[in-house]
Amino acid sequence: MIEPRSHVAVLFALAAAAASAGCAGPSAAQPGAAGLASTGRDAPAKRRVVVISIDGLRPELYLDPAAHGVSLPALTGLARRGVHARGVRGVVPTVTYPSHTTMVTGMRPAGHGIVTNYRFDESGRFINWYWEAEAISATTLWQSARAAGATTAALSWPVTVGADIDHNLPEFPLRGRTYPEYLPQTASPALAAAIAADVTLPDITRSDDYERYLFDVAALVVRRWRPELLLLHVFNTDSKQHGHGRDADEVRAAFEQVDQRVGAFLQVLATQGLSDETLIVITGDHGFVDVHSVVHLNAALVRAGLIELDDYAEVVGWRAMAWPSGGSVALMLRDQADAGTRLLLEQTVDQLLAGQLAGAARKISAAELAERGGMPGAEFALFFNEGYNTGKNLTGPTVERLDGIRGAHGHDPGLARMRTGFLMAGPGVRAGAVIDELPMVDIAPTIAAWAGWRLQGVEGWARSELFVDTAARLHNSPSMDSAGRAGSASTFSR
Repeated sequence: MIEPRSHVAVLFALAAAAASAGCAGPSAAQPGAAGLASTGRDAPAKRRVVVISIDGLRPELYLDPAAHGVSLPALTGLARRGVHARGVRGVVPTVTYPSHTTMVTGMRPAGHGIVTNYRFDESGRFINWYWEAEAISATTLWQSARAAGATTAALSWPVTVGADIDHNLPEFPLRGRTYPEYLPQTASPALAAAIAADVTLPDITRSDDYERYLFDVAALVVRRWRPELLLLHVFNTDSKQHGHGRDADEVRAAFEQVDQRVGAFLQVLATQGLSDETLIVITGDHGFVDVHSVVHLNAALVRAGLIELDDYAEVVGWRAMAWPSGGSVALMLRDQADAGTRLLLEQTVDQLLAGQLAGAARKISAAELAERGGMPGAEFALFFNEGYNTGKNLTGPTVERLDGIRGAHGHDPGLARMRTGFLMAGPGVRAGAVIDELPMVDIAPTIAAWAGWRLQGVEGWARSELFVDTAARLHNSPSMDSAGRAGSASTFSR
């Protein structure tokens, strides 16, 4: 069976399982963008940032909602009064945890350390996710904001367990607890108490109700603490696309529902008098493709003698193993000096690509992976074409045909359907500006430059051309790293 990327399943249904069991290089923008025409608007006295990540956001839905049978007035309204991208080029692999970490660091996965959703697992199960913020090896937006004296909040943002965030409700599995037990043990104390007192707790079996809950908590955080940085990650749209494919009625309904919730949240900001000092960023982590088959590469490696199982199908030894990430997979060697195993692995995979997997995937060298900033340590990788996803089975067929269409991601970020979206509005943002393609690594430095936070060592660029009357402030901002990275790009248009 295909493994659904349901975050509710990850957070809660995974508890039972736990008990028993692609990016272009740094942006081509160059330092030293020319000054921009002034509109005469003053910069806000207080700068606040709200980032809402809609998991699986696809840009075509706000670019031409009528053509896709949806009505998204909040997102299209933001596009009209601010900046929007025709697409965001993601990272390798195009899955949730590396992508969200890139959004807040301006680094690709090889640089920030969150190389896929889950850690390498010699058992072959791959169920231990990168939950903890201590795994991040780059400076984050919340660290930069707090260093500048700002109050921070994060709700269901990946890789934030134990993060130095003032008001934090991290994404983390239930692990046998009820939600009332889970909340005070996982969220920061003041936030947990406020939620228990003022917010209806979620039905954890429903991703749509968990989304309702997260927006309710976001409104509570704004009213009570008015943070200078709020990160919010919602994922009902991701769950529906995994379960039904890209274009099902359930998917359209999920996008219309999250649009309504975004609109209601923007109204909360307005009633609190915060709209004129808040930068709103709506983005996503990846696009989606439809899939009809799942490839269990480790089952093939077992048959090739590269993975050894006992009588209970448990791994007792391995020389090579596939580390799956949805539509891509890294091939790992236990001993990189073992030339014989390297040759057998190459032969096994090449035979599959010439046979069962003919036309299904292409091989990516370690050198190309390094250039793309993904899958460090891999001997090589496979990027699967649309129609194929990877699985974790150690036994059974290598290729499993599904009984219907599902949705997946993790594929080559160069695929058009792997693009996600980006909208930005607020003080000093160019109204109606359009970016043809925004590298995901540019998001964090652009936010930090607007807010005046220091975010050093980034691979992306602060996109000063997206703002009016702020070029000088961006170039003089302490958010620039030692290379003074700020710039504009030829992909900008009006």
